Amino acid sequence: MQQACEVIWGAGSVDSQAEFARWRTLRKEEATGVDKIIGRLRYRVSRLRGRQREPREKALTSFRNQRERMRYAAYRQAHLPIGSGVVEAACKTLVSSRLKRSGMRWGMAGGQAV
Repeated sequence: MQQACEVIWGAGSVDSQAEFARWRTLRKEEATGVDKIIGRLRYRVSRLRGRQREPREKALTSFRNQRERMRYAAYRQAHLPIGSGVVEAACKTLVSSRLKRSGMRWGMAGGQAV
């Protein structure tokens, strides 16, 4: 999403950062947020011609392809985690508890097997 904003408004620009913040809030809090973002991208793409159009079309295609995975408002309403932090923390805890016990030594092959 941030890459799409940077493609449209320029990397690191104030407009890009502001629109990214608006899109992030829209995606998280409104059930139709992703569809609204796609509509805004479609509008921006329709106004361009030539070389400027191609990277924006790619951003639009990416959003369309990932639409079903970005239903964050519905996930939040169902009390599901929308980030990978919970999964990453669980993996770290499980691996640490399994591989870092007192006196244990593991090589690469043994650790990968576990």
